[in-house]
Amino acid sequence: MKSTRTGLVAGLFRPVDASSLGAFRIVFGLVLLMLTVKHWPLLQGHYMAEQFTFAYPGLDFIRPLAGQGMYVLFVVMGVSAVGVALGLYYRLSAVVLCLTYNFYFHCNAAHYQNHTYLIALLTLVMIFLGADRWAALKFGARRPRSTTVPFWQVALLRAQIVIVYFYGGLAKFDYDWLHGEPVGGSIPGRIQAGSIPAFLESLPLGLLISYGGLVFDLLIGWLLLGRGTRKWAFIGVVLFNLLNLRLFVVGVFPYLMIGALVLFVDPRLPRALINLVGVRLGRGSCAARTKDTYPVRPVVLGLLCAYMLVQVLLPFRHFLYPGNTSWTGEGHRYAWRMKLVNKRSFTLFRVTDPKSGESYLVDLTRHMHSKHVGHLVTSPDNIPRFARHLRADAQRKGITDAIVTAHILCSMNGRTFQYMIEPDIDLAECVYSPFRHATWIRRMDPDGTLGVYPRDVDLRGHPDEIWAGYETVWPDLPQEMIRGGAE
Repeated sequence: MKSTRTGLVAGLFRPVDASSLGAFRIVFGLVLLMLTVKHWPLLQGHYMAEQFTFAYPGLDFIRPLAGQGMYVLFVVMGVSAVGVALGLYYRLSAVVLCLTYNFYFHCNAAHYQNHTYLIALLTLVMIFLGADRWAALKFGARRPRSTTVPFWQVALLRAQIVIVYFYGGLAKFDYDWLHGEPVGGSIPGRIQAGSIPAFLESLPLGLLISYGGLVFDLLIGWLLLGRGTRKWAFIGVVLFNLLNLRLFVVGVFPYLMIGALVLFVDPRLPRALINLVGVRLGRGSCAARTKDTYPVRPVVLGLLCAYMLVQVLLPFRHFLYPGNTSWTGEGHRYAWRMKLVNKRSFTLFRVTDPKSGESYLVDLTRHMHSKHVGHLVTSPDNIPRFARHLRADAQRKGITDAIVTAHILCSMNGRTFQYMIEPDIDLAECVYSPFRHATWIRRMDPDGTLGVYPRDVDLRGHPDEIWAGYETVWPDLPQEMIRGGAE
């Protein structure tokens, strides 16, 4: 047992060719540059310092930069992404890219997606890797003495990609997913839009896509690691991600995952291919230089174990909360729970003067971007923060210790609408903690029927049944708010 463990540790520090890591560096830098360009239009309106922005627990102090600050940040991020891709002043470029991207990522939790979280992790990890030991520009600096890296640098990135797939598969053992939702609810709209051929309409596409995605995510990571199955896995990854690109809004994720395939080839292959066409980038032959040796470093080994332990355990934390955590949102982030939830909501906030009893309804778009209103139900941990924001706004209007309540009707994966938040509680007095259940979030009625309101159905056609009782709760509720709605 001890000899096996010693062999595994020694294997992590054996030298391998740096060319596959260098090739991934190029891919990663280009993907980050693409993300910078694609997200540039979001800065206007979505990242305004004067508006309320969604925050991650404990990171309320990270706010969008005022004035033109976010645009300057993006320019720096784009330049550093180019620097990483070229390997130019690599360590500096990687640090700047990590700092700028993670600041942007943590500015607004409304834009959290699993692939943006993955990129945040990779920007951190890339700082510590020798990814500039192949195909890197070295102006005014000597080339690195080695063309190899210890195997743990490649293995760490491989493990991260496998975790994303495998935990994405585990998360799909979910009641709704196994019943074809929320994918099934989106099929009619996608057929109408032409992204799915009409002749497939007769098939149970929701179930086929759901179960196909589950099996793919569970197995593909392990198939990528197997030499005998790798080439078939490569084909599967390319086809799967191209399908995702066509069917879902997934940003740069498909490009990143296809590009990450270079990590699973023989580390010598990129250099061999370049040498084959007669272009030599970096020094050395296709083989790793056997004279390179990397001693086992206990500190490095300890950090690797700590990082992997967090990645393995963190996605399971949703089991610590009661109820359906897809509904409450507790433990949903950082867990690779991809495409499991589609929520539609109607949201009304009321601010009441405790002294006079007078109250008013809140125009949410005065406080946040209109597209962020729907994120109140996907990030319910931010509802108390928003309530305190409204209380502070009322304070400026001369209302002291205002009471903030909300009526939020939510439909998850096409279920009938139901209250998500306790409607009579003063939300400004609530405090969210990631270490305990938020009692002001109502548990979802488990008897709610799936698929009653698919994502492409116009909710404005069903106001009476959705909003039944609102006129008695709030008699002064404007009819246009009843007839409207937000997704």
